[in-house]
Amino acid sequence: MWNSNLAKHIYKNNVEIELRFGKQRKSGFDPNLGSDNFNKLLEAFQQSNRWDSFYSSSYTEVFHDDDSRLNLTTNDAVFKRRLYTSNKILNSSFDLRLSIASATPTTSHSSHVTFQRDKKRYSFVKSFYRFDLTHIVNSNTFELEMEIADLSYARRHDYDFILSIMIDEFNSIIRLLI
Repeated sequence: MWNSNLAKHIYKNNVEIELRFGKQRKSGFDPNLGSDNFNKLLEAFQQSNRWDSFYSSSYTEVFHDDDSRLNLTTNDAVFKRRLYTSNKILNSSFDLRLSIASATPTTSHSSHVTFQRDKKRYSFVKSFYRFDLTHIVNSNTFELEMEIADLSYARRHDYDFILSIMIDEFNSIIRLLI
C-alpha cells in the first residue's frame, strides 16, 4: 500500500514525503521518543562519519486555522495539506508513519493562531534523504523523522528501492535504541 501511494503522489508539485518514528496509541500516533532515546540518537548521529552534511537550527512555527503555518525565523509560510498517512508496526516499542503532504508556499495566512511550536532541530543529510531530530521545546517532546530531501533522485528510482532504504535505516536506528 505504501508503494502505490508513493507512486501516486511523488510527482506532485510541492510534495513532502516523510517517515516519522513513534508509537501508535489508542489516542493516535505519538511521535515522542523521550529525551533519553533522543539524546542517544543525537550522540550516535553526531559521532558517525556517514553523513554528507549536518546542520542545526532553532525556530518558532505558528500554526493557523486555515492549515497554514508560518516560520517566524525565516518568515516563510506554507499551506500544508495531508495527502496520505499510514502506519506500520516495526516492533513492540516503535512504529513508523508514512506521511505524504502538499506544502505549498504562500504569502498569506489566517490571522487566527491555533498553536505554536518552538523547535531545536538537528538535521543529518545522506544521499536523497534527511533525518531531523527535533526537540519541541514548548511541549518538551522529542521527535525523529526522515524526509525525502532530493525528490528528483527518488523520482528516478523504483519506489520499492526508496522505501526499502528508508525502512532499513529505521531498523538500524532501532538497533541503537535496544
